[in-house]
Amino acid sequence: MKPINYLSMAVAILAMGGFTACSDDTIEVDAPDQGNGIVEVDGAATYMQIAISDPSTYGGRAITDNDFDYGDASERAIKDFFLFFYDQQGRLIGEGQRSLVAEWTLEAGSASGSHDDMTDKYTRVVKVVQSVGESKPYYVVCIANPTSALKGNDANFATTDLIRTVARNGFLSDDKNFIMSNSVYFDENNIREMATRISIDQLYDTEQAAKDSKKPVDVYIERMAAKVTLTATGNTGSNNTIPVKDGTLDIKDENGNPIKLTFVLEGWGVNNEEKTSWLVKNFLDENNNHMFYDVLKEGLSPQGQVWWNSPTNHRSYWATTPSYWKQSASDFPENVDKWRDDEDGKFETDHDWALNYKSYQEILEACKDMADGVYLNKSQYCMEHTISSVTINLPTRRNAATPSVVVIGRYKIADAAAYTDFYKYDDGNGVKLYLEGAMISKWAKPQNIIKKIQQKQNESGDYVDEWGDPEDLETADYAKIFKLEHPRKAVRGNELVPARFVTMQLADDLKGDMLGEHFKLVYLSGSSSEGAYKVLEGILSQTLRDNLDISLYQYCDLTEKFEEGRCYYNIPVEHNYTAPAAGSEDTSLKAGDYGIVRNHVYRINITKITGIGNGVGNKNEPIIVQSKSKDNFIKTRINILPWKIVTQSAELKPLD
Repeated sequence: MKPINYLSMAVAILAMGGFTACSDDTIEVDAPDQGNGIVEVDGAATYMQIAISDPSTYGGRAITDNDFDYGDASERAIKDFFLFFYDQQGRLIGEGQRSLVAEWTLEAGSASGSHDDMTDKYTRVVKVVQSVGESKPYYVVCIANPTSALKGNDANFATTDLIRTVARNGFLSDDKNFIMSNSVYFDENNIREMATRISIDQLYDTEQAAKDSKKPVDVYIERMAAKVTLTATGNTGSNNTIPVKDGTLDIKDENGNPIKLTFVLEGWGVNNEEKTSWLVKNFLDENNNHMFYDVLKEGLSPQGQVWWNSPTNHRSYWATTPSYWKQSASDFPENVDKWRDDEDGKFETDHDWALNYKSYQEILEACKDMADGVYLNKSQYCMEHTISSVTINLPTRRNAATPSVVVIGRYKIADAAAYTDFYKYDDGNGVKLYLEGAMISKWAKPQNIIKKIQQKQNESGDYVDEWGDPEDLETADYAKIFKLEHPRKAVRGNELVPARFVTMQLADDLKGDMLGEHFKLVYLSGSSSEGAYKVLEGILSQTLRDNLDISLYQYCDLTEKFEEGRCYYNIPVEHNYTAPAAGSEDTSLKAGDYGIVRNHVYRINITKITGIGNGVGNKNEPIIVQSKSKDNFIKTRINILPWKIVTQSAELKPLD
């Protein structure tokens, strides 16, 4: 009878870094040998010592190679492990094995030192029982803190190749620990490491021999999640104060009198989030095939600098996520109007967009868990989300496809006790702030808007007017006749208008007789003959209302609405962006410039507010930033640490 085999394993959790994983690029499907040999006796067991290294440093690529963060206890917490063993052909051996963390020996890392110093390591001896004729273990894949849904015979783990298709719609286990999986990178020979390679001299016939082993199978794992932290220059986290550049929140009212706005931070969040994340990091092409090192190097390292891979640290600093190669209009909405049109205005319904877009209210609600109502020097976690060089250079896709941090808040006018709706409008003599009544009067009375509408309709032969002089209508009359709202599709047609802009339209409950005795709308009853006109009575028909609203939209302009003073600032998250050299003609963005990679910390520091933010017309509508130009998009700088840390400085500016 053949002796039982044992295996000694060490699992290392990377400093928000990675796990060393074995390359499945080296799998030889038609290999003539049996790899580590075959089992000759039914029920024989192979033992090995496994060491799992934990991503204790929440890591990513940073300004320096040693820029890592150890992470706090909750970020490093592990409850259990799931190990899947494979033969040389990448076929699952038996079923996956679940074990509690108490069955492992922990060698804790430290909060300072090198990348390896920050790595927690779990070690134990593992036994693999097999049937006669089966190949011995050649690869191992580790999932830490798996969900309860993961089973040892999960069909998605039947081969190492199938693992690339496993996606999750979250990064936490059932008990809110961070899910972790094998680190994926390219080794010193440029071979992809995903499933950790087991050599024949790491397999043992007895448990004691495996315990005594000085050659454990080192497995490196990393968290699925990324971490984002927001700070402000000079703020220690005791309040929500953000520095304001002198004069940048000053504005004039409709009469030219100076007004000072006060910004009150209400929260922040990661927007444009992936809906799902690969359980194990992927480098996939458009056809979901694995990309090799040379292909990645050509696309990510045009100057020859391989910033995205570190064999020494057993990790990589880039990936492809589920939306990476998407680029069509059906994947990323140009703005809320596209969503509004496709969903018939029902924002709460499900949709087929590639990403999740949050509303002001959703970001506000998510921030309520932050202690003491202080939002700075706090962190949030999110899905990995990267973007291809093709998509990021499409002007109408760029902002909707790129992960960003949205800072939300409200403006108070001067020392007002309450928040109120206001509108920002450039009348040709500078930008001014208007309250609702003043904005309506601005458009209606001076332009004799009613008269203009009637003249236009009369010229077309559709409508005529019978009235006196509209000049004697007062501001109060206009407030009954008109309202300010975002133009409906029936009004704007196929034009996509950013959600924060509104125009003047007819009031909802407007009736024909509300225009006063001096003014009556009449419409054609179906014949062009004389006497076929009737005085409009009762509620306006929808067709007539649409036509009149179209005329109003054509005569009036758009104004930016701040619902009860609400606004937002958008900060696209930089990953490895470097500004082009002075005088460079190549201003295109590269893969890797923007994005969020798992097991990284993105530290964004707001240096100051340098302009009035973007208005929010409806707090319940999703925030989708309309792309206009690269200059509008490239606003921030980010560096990456462990977890791997990325830091970024940003000024809060309005969109162009």
